[in-house]
Amino acid sequence: MIIKRVQVDDGFLDGLDLRLESGLNVIIGGRGTGKTSVIELIRFCLGIQAQTAEAEHHALEHALAVLGDGRITVTLSNRGEKIVVTRTASEDAPDATEDYEPPALYSQKEIESLGLSAQARIALIDSFLRTRDPIAGVRDRLVKQIGSFTAEISQVAKELEVLDSQLQQIPKLEKELSLLAASETVVTRHSKDVERKQSELKSLANKSSQLSLQISTSQRATKSIDTWTTALEDLVLSVPEIEIWPDGAGSVDKLANLRRGLGTASDSLRDVRMSLAESVAQLQRDNALAQKAKFDLDEKSRLLRKEIEALEKGAGETMKRSNLLREKLASLRATSKLREGRAVRLLSAQQARGKLLDQLEATARQKFQDRLKISMALNKSLGPQIKIAIQQSAEYSEYVSAIASALRGSGLKYNELSPIIASVMSPRELVEAAERFDIDFICSELLISQDRAARLVTSLRESRLESILTVSVEDDANFQLLDGRDYKDIAQLSVGQRCTVVLPIVLEHTERILIVDQPEDHLDNAFIVDTFIKAIKDKKQPQTLFSTHNANIPVLGNAQKVFVMQSDGQTGRVSVSGRLEDQQIVEAITTVMEGGKEAFDTRARFYHEHQ
Repeated sequence: MIIKRVQVDDGFLDGLDLRLESGLNVIIGGRGTGKTSVIELIRFCLGIQAQTAEAEHHALEHALAVLGDGRITVTLSNRGEKIVVTRTASEDAPDATEDYEPPALYSQKEIESLGLSAQARIALIDSFLRTRDPIAGVRDRLVKQIGSFTAEISQVAKELEVLDSQLQQIPKLEKELSLLAASETVVTRHSKDVERKQSELKSLANKSSQLSLQISTSQRATKSIDTWTTALEDLVLSVPEIEIWPDGAGSVDKLANLRRGLGTASDSLRDVRMSLAESVAQLQRDNALAQKAKFDLDEKSRLLRKEIEALEKGAGETMKRSNLLREKLASLRATSKLREGRAVRLLSAQQARGKLLDQLEATARQKFQDRLKISMALNKSLGPQIKIAIQQSAEYSEYVSAIASALRGSGLKYNELSPIIASVMSPRELVEAAERFDIDFICSELLISQDRAARLVTSLRESRLESILTVSVEDDANFQLLDGRDYKDIAQLSVGQRCTVVLPIVLEHTERILIVDQPEDHLDNAFIVDTFIKAIKDKKQPQTLFSTHNANIPVLGNAQKVFVMQSDGQTGRVSVSGRLEDQQIVEAITTVMEGGKEAFDTRARFYHEHQ
């Protein structure tokens, strides 16, 4: 794939029309003539992401300022197939006739600072992936599902804690009921009438207990359905509106089937909601009848207790307490069944999430292996001068931030503790230990006290654990330069040395269009001639586009096409373009880049005299 044409309508570069060739294309011109602006408009039109968030912000600002209310159009050729991409400042994304692989594009500042950013270094390695990171889409889907299951696990675990607290009352209530049963036996011996009434009262109590259980069970079901139907109603209300097929897009409305399908789905959702609403309404009516019946039974029980109290002092209170205990025990035993169901759901969610986490870890391992292969190929091509090492899951700054955020307000020294946790425990280990409240495991891993571990786990459980579990722990790419007999890390190098590391890596993009803005800055001519130009000739990229002030790049690189930019301060334009050997191009290079014919001849005599 190559860029065939770049056109700009309106803005600083209004009327610009570059017709590029395969091989090396070079944009030259004085400062302020628009060389960098051309590069940034191509980046904007093709939607090419910068290496860092800061670089992305500056690139976007530059492009929007240059483009104004205009439009940029880039025409690509992919094996003879024409692809047209256009974009205006008001459009959020490029408008392309077909999918395309974006070029590798680097600004002057990106080349200078790329090596200092862990994110940018790994992005540079990833730019060599032939497919546009298919794992990224898989990871996004897995992260979403894992987050959903983690939130559910947290909610169900809290419900189980409440249910367990309630179920702990059962032995105590059973013991109290057993003692009351003995008292009931003594009371009933005094009178057959009391015995008959007590029998009737027990029957009423059993019926009341049954109704109470029916009511509580129905109420829980109604509450669950209400929560779900509310979400369903939100879904119905958020049905997207499909725009009317534009007149200029053709006579066939290609959105008709989608619009009908969306309508059918919306109607189905409404039908489901109405059906559930009717079922809930009927359940509520039945519940109202049950509550009335229970009220009647309780009233009869109250009258019977009064009669029993008249027959036997204290018997009524005993029976009342017994009935209350039986009702409470019946409700708690029903809760026990509910707990069993919630425990099954918890286990199911944990197992499902575990499989998803296994898949997520497998994608991370695959990504590491892909990056490792790229680094090995680069080391083979660029070594021993440049060495690249990929460290698996070594860049965990986002993980540290997620832990610190979860522990904020806990009273723990989270700024000290978060990096320690991140260095010894994976997000999965940390979250699963917090969920099972495994204090001993936390103590042994972090070498902290029981009390501190308990506070840590409590704070984590009160936070959104899914934000920790799904945080990205990236691989790290370490770039080094051979300086004498020792390798130096890129962070220890000067700006110029960093560029001598980054540029050769960038030039390894042999199968993609490569665009670089002013690559010669901070580089000496020896490096440009011995390394940079040699790489351009040896690598045989399908197409390269450089903007430059250095005459060696177009001349020694044997440029296929040279564009000379000029500006009057208000607009920038191409004053002349052509092949390297064209007389106008020779004159432009001599004048703009060599300082004029006289300066060029003077240097030539100087070199000849001191050869």
